[in-house]
Amino acid sequence: RLLEEQKAEFDELAKNIKQGGVNKMGEFVSNVARLLDETMTKEFSLGMQQGMQQGIQLERMKTAKRMIELGISFDIISKATELSIEEIEKISKENIN
Repeated sequence: RLLEEQKAEFDELAKNIKQGGVNKMGEFVSNVARLLDETMTKEFSLGMQQGMQQGIQLERMKTAKRMIELGISFDIISKATELSIEEIEKISKENIN
């Protein structure tokens, strides 16, 4: 569940608990909880970023579809939506079917 960068820190914490025994257990548990929280936060942020990018791309494609239906040139659609001409041609072909 840990990210690669956190595995080394976890290994160091595990080493310390082996050396310090039960006295280090509370510190170990606290640090492992912190590492897991950091991992979850980073994964959540990454997921949110990916989701937003997918949403933006989907909206661009919907806008391009409406513009195609209005008969606007692919060049103008490309400039307005930041989609490539190839992507717009693909949307146009899908729209015909």
